[in-house]
Amino acid sequence: MDLEERRAKCPLTREQLESDHGEKWEDVRDILVGLRATSPEAIMRARFTALRFQDPQFLASTEKDESQSIRERSKQWSYTLGLEEMPAVDKFLNLNNDAFNLQKPISFDVLAAEGEWLEFRITCEGKTLSEKSRFIQDRKYGWVYGGETEYSRWT
Repeated sequence: MDLEERRAKCPLTREQLESDHGEKWEDVRDILVGLRATSPEAIMRARFTALRFQDPQFLASTEKDESQSIRERSKQWSYTLGLEEMPAVDKFLNLNNDAFNLQKPISFDVLAAEGEWLEFRITCEGKTLSEKSRFIQDRKYGWVYGGETEYSRWT
């Protein structure tokens, strides 16, 4: 399959991607059809799209965490996104977890990009996440979230 055929198979329309990412929409489309991200910003934009369209597998696959398998991380994302019911004990322990605001993301903004570090904001219904995180190069995805965060705060 050539590049144009792959791009034509993107599950999201140009309009959907352009409304979230403006002129960067093509970068996101290319990642969604299996091309490698060219920068931390590109993979984070694709991760935001995965939040919007509730794709826990993509979110889990584009982050590094040696303590959990992709399957375990995907399960955690399913809980966070509200796609699966969290076990009662975990629900009790996570009562005040702001991450559940990610179930209703509205917009994504890049505040600064420097090398492997990306500072961004995700506005959700009710709260906003501001974060500065490190991304690492990856053979399959080009870049992935590296698990290191300088700051992460909800307001």
